[in-house]
Amino acid sequence: MATAVQSDVPSSRQSHRILPLHLSAFEDYMVWDDRPEYPMTFVVQMEFDGQIDRRAMEEALTLALQRHPLLQAIVQPAKGRRDCWSMRRSERGDRLERSGRAHRVADGRGD
Repeated sequence: MATAVQSDVPSSRQSHRILPLHLSAFEDYMVWDDRPEYPMTFVVQMEFDGQIDRRAMEEALTLALQRHPLLQAIVQPAKGRRDCWSMRRSERGDRLERSGRAHRVADGRGD
């Protein structure tokens, strides 16, 4: 059985310093061209045979989320009111998590 080796993974605080990040021209097109007739988003459903090591799967997912902050990002207006990849709202729904600090979003002080 293969095992994952822990490497030097940047903390989520360090990873999220890149956000907010402007969308590339292609990403901008994909967002603006998304419509019900021709959706630009999709859902993936996976089915597995055999047993899955739940603990190993959760650890791998946690590691992937730490390494790739865009997996948790949302698109919203930010820098210069342009669409940007930004940190998703926390479970409370009224705050935006960014660089280890919480900023108010509802009253416009988030960025």
